[in-house]
Amino acid sequence: MRIASLRVPGLAVFLSVLAIGGLACGGPRPHAEEPDAGGGRGGSGGSAAGRGGGGGSISTAGTTGTAGTTGIAGTTGGAGSSGAAGTTGAGGTTGTAGTTGTAGTTGSAGRGGTTGTAGTTGVAGTTGTAGRGGTTGTAGTTGVAGTTGVAGTTGTAGTSGGQVALVVNKAGTGTGTVSGSMINCGSSCNTAAATYATSGGPPMVTLTATADASSTFGGWSGGGCTGTSSTCTVTLSSATTVTATFTIKTVRIVLTKTTRGNAPGTVASNPAGISCDATCTTATMTVNYGSSVTLAATPTSGFGAFIGWSGDCSGAGSCSLSTVMADRSVTATFQAYNIAFVTPATVAPGALGGLTGADAYCQSFLPGGSNGAGSMLPAGTSYKAFLLAANGTAAARFGATPPRGWVRVDGRPFMDELVDSVDGVKYPLRVTAAGVDIESAAPLAATNSDYYGNGGTSDCNAYSMTTGSVGSGLPSGGSGAWLSSGGIACNSPARYYCLGVDFVTPLSYVPATGRLAFLSGATWRPGMTIGGMTGIGSADALCQMEATNASLPNPTSFYAAMATTTATAASRFSTTGTPWVRVDGVQLASSAAAFFDVSMSAMASLNLSATRSSYQTYWVWTGATSPGATGTATTTCSDWISTSTATGVLNGVSGYTDGVRWYQPPPSSYSNPTCTFTAGHVYCLQR
Repeated sequence: MRIASLRVPGLAVFLSVLAIGGLACGGPRPHAEEPDAGGGRGGSGGSAAGRGGGGGSISTAGTTGTAGTTGIAGTTGGAGSSGAAGTTGAGGTTGTAGTTGTAGTTGSAGRGGTTGTAGTTGVAGTTGTAGRGGTTGTAGTTGVAGTTGVAGTTGTAGTSGGQVALVVNKAGTGTGTVSGSMINCGSSCNTAAATYATSGGPPMVTLTATADASSTFGGWSGGGCTGTSSTCTVTLSSATTVTATFTIKTVRIVLTKTTRGNAPGTVASNPAGISCDATCTTATMTVNYGSSVTLAATPTSGFGAFIGWSGDCSGAGSCSLSTVMADRSVTATFQAYNIAFVTPATVAPGALGGLTGADAYCQSFLPGGSNGAGSMLPAGTSYKAFLLAANGTAAARFGATPPRGWVRVDGRPFMDELVDSVDGVKYPLRVTAAGVDIESAAPLAATNSDYYGNGGTSDCNAYSMTTGSVGSGLPSGGSGAWLSSGGIACNSPARYYCLGVDFVTPLSYVPATGRLAFLSGATWRPGMTIGGMTGIGSADALCQMEATNASLPNPTSFYAAMATTTATAASRFSTTGTPWVRVDGVQLASSAAAFFDVSMSAMASLNLSATRSSYQTYWVWTGATSPGATGTATTTCSDWISTSTATGVLNGVSGYTDGVRWYQPPPSSYSNPTCTFTAGHVYCLQR
């Protein structure tokens, strides 16, 4: 069939449109009765609705929840596409309905905020109208856009899913406990925490602070808590921190220092806190409750001693105050020693005017006295002469409670008790009130005493007549010898021993250090064999045996101070080493060389054994005229082997300090022993 050619306005355009639609203008159609392909498709549904604001996560306790973000708007549903024009023939099929727009998703909850409102569902596009008889299908309508999701609200500050936190801290130097609902912070705890539900409003918690015995409660801070009341109630409208402060208690230690006489001393504490020097009389330190403190008292001169504690300490050692939980008070008492001195020789025994006159003579040497020029005696001290009545005793002379503890004016210890006059002399009483060491200078000192403090029968008629004589001692002598070493005429000027009588102070002193020396306790004689040794080796063996038995250090280092025909006594030892000291810590000479110098007096007598027994005046084998001289066959009993009755054997005498007596032969009034003598002793010195 052909279409007539008509000139109709706009027809060319129409035909062009048909050509675009796929018509073959003028071409044959195989099957005119077949309809065109399906009609136009409905518009597609609106896309997903707007998404709600992104939800905040659960807020951490105490922080402000982050606001929910605004929901994203749902996109507009795309328009349904136009139905394709139906082909000629049967009507086009119904256009497919536009799809339903997807609903906007629910907004996620903000941090502690409310849930965002869901976007609304997009309205479905309408169904496209089917093309009829080749007409163009009506386009599906555009889907309605989904609405925008509502933003989540801001989370409430400090809330955490309906809970609130309380933290309790402890501070300060002390200890204690804090307790309350769900809070239990014991003595060793520093912090505790708990959370409480807020569904019924802000919770209220009452805290109680209890100090330990060592502490006090210092107060509250934080969370509205103040003051020092033991309880505090906290309202938890938000996260809260409360601090309880405890302060350790302190206690005082009060020291009082008492000094009797010229007895300076110091007291110091450990730990530091008290440092009481020689001039202080009181001191105080503060320590924490339960502390322990030790106090030590130290004399600072040789003129006094620490005699003990009173108050919260006792005894004469250190003061230990353990676990101090209350104030303590102690008293440290220092007490002077009595001073002892020897007088110059100016008054005869028969001219003293009795014992009372003798005592007054001693008092005259005080500063300001008639004989007090240059005196070093402490003012106000009292003295008695060690001078006994006929057949009297030292005990009767000095009373039922005699004084105790004497030192010389140079501070060196002399004697502890009167009974020590037998064997307790440390440094001989040969120093005057002015500090002059008379050494072995004559004359003797009148005593009328034997070695043991017992009076003789003659006392110059109670020291009022110048006829007769009286017993006397050697000021340079040691135990025994200082009291009894001869006699002196009642009309001859004599020396006197003056002993202070003010104090009863047990004598103590710091022992000197050096090489040890002692007098053998056992006797020895030439020709003895000891430990398989003979001669001088036998004497050495005796020294080493006694040193071993007395547990002295390095016992095999002790040797006899004896000469042989080929060697001096001094050559057996080093004279450049440390000085020798007795086993009681009394120094024998200022140097090792001085000890062997017989032109000088020794500082003390070597009359003490290894076990501290005293031997007043005993023969001691030496073998030569001095420690620096060799012996002869006669003076050494043929190098200490012979036991023949030879004469002229040289010996010293223990108990003396002057060179004439301690090593050289004694005065002619003494009879020299022979090689058959069996009661001699040996000086034992450490190399």
